[in-house]
Order: sequence, then structure tokens, then C-alpha cells
Amino acid sequence: VTSKEFKAFQSSFIFGNGVMALGELLATASFYPTFTVLGCDIGEATNLYLITVVSTTVCGMALEVVDFGTRKAKCTLSAVLYFLALFSLCCDDHYDMLMMGRVIYGAGCALHHGLDQSSFESYAIYQHTNQGFPDDWLNNTFSTMAHSIALVAAVSGLIGQTAASSGTLGVVGLCCVVFVFAVFYIAVLWPKDMSSSRFMLSGFMSNLKQTVETAKTNRTMQLI
Repeated sequence: VTSKEFKAFQSSFIFGNGVMALGELLATASFYPTFTVLGCDIGEATNLYLITVVSTTVCGMALEVVDFGTRKAKCTLSAVLYFLALFSLCCDDHYDMLMMGRVIYGAGCALHHGLDQSSFESYAIYQHTNQGFPDDWLNNTFSTMAHSIALVAAVSGLIGQTAASSGTLGVVGLCCVVFVFAVFYIAVLWPKDMSSSRFMLSGFMSNLKQTVETAKTNRTMQLI
């Protein structure tokens, strides 16, 4: 048994998160075909993929040290960065521009997912607490979110195949449309939240210390 307010919030959150998941799945699935069309060989495409991974990791670590804005702002900004990264593919196919686009995409991915907790999960937790929803309703939201992403993944292949048949950069164009829609949907329809702390060096150092200790423990066990 839930309330109408909770159902309204949950539906809006699940839909917005599903739109982001659709855009990201389409962009990920079309990565190599897109860069092949743009004239990249397998080595250059692999380097672009590695640049994305490095950018995601570095930006994620930076967010662990210095935080900014609200949770909703991070969700919105991640969609904006995704759009800019993909839109750059339609503007210029020079390799330097492709690298810059992957750096921007990695930053958007870091905001979207995070190293410890995604911006969307953090926003959902905050709204459940702020609006006074029972704790067990949060489990219901995350369960529904997981099922919705599975459904999006199931239909993304068909959507991507249809978009690919419309032109060489059909999937990229569709992703741009999806992320623009996500920006306006989240910015307009999602409730506001308060900004989090701007400096979290202590938390970062604690996570770093724990990681080092875990690595030392694993190394000791291997030696034994």
C-alpha cells in the first residue's frame, strides 16, 4: 500500500532514469560501428574507448573529493554532457575532436554513475527521505528501476537497429534527441533537492585508505 504522491514521484523518476538508460545503451552499442563509419581503424577506436574509461575514472575520483550542485543538477548535467559528446560527432570527424568528445562523454558517465553511488540513486534516496516515504518503499523503487532498465535494454536493440537503417549516424542522432528530452524532462518535472556538501576530502581519504588496506591484505594472502 502506497500513496498517490509516492506513485507520482516514482513514475516520474523511473521514466527519467529509463530515458537516460536508453540513450546510454544506444550510445554504447553503437560505439565501434559509429567510429568505423567516421574513418577510425580498430586501434584508434580502442584508444578512444580507453580515453573514455580514463575520463570516467578521473572525473569520478574528482567528484569524490570536491562535490558541487544538487543531486538533480548532476542528473541534468550528465544528460547535457552526453548530448554534447554525441553531438560533436555530427559536427567534426577530426581525431582531436573525437578525443575531446570521449573526454566529455566520460565526464557525463562519471556524473551519471559515480564510483560509489550514481547521481540517480542518490537523488531517489534523498527524495524518499525528504518526502517522508517509508524505508521499504525505497526498495520498491529500486526494484522497479531495475525491471524498467531490463525492459529498456530489451527494446533498445530494436530501436537501435531501426535508427541505424535510417543513415550512417542515425543512432547518434537518436541519442542526441533522447538526451535532449532527458535534460528538459528532469529539469522541469523532477522536484528540487538541496545541494550536498562541497568538500569531501575526509570521505575520499577514508575510501583511499580502505582501498590500500584491502590491496595489502590481498597481496599478503597471495604471498601466503
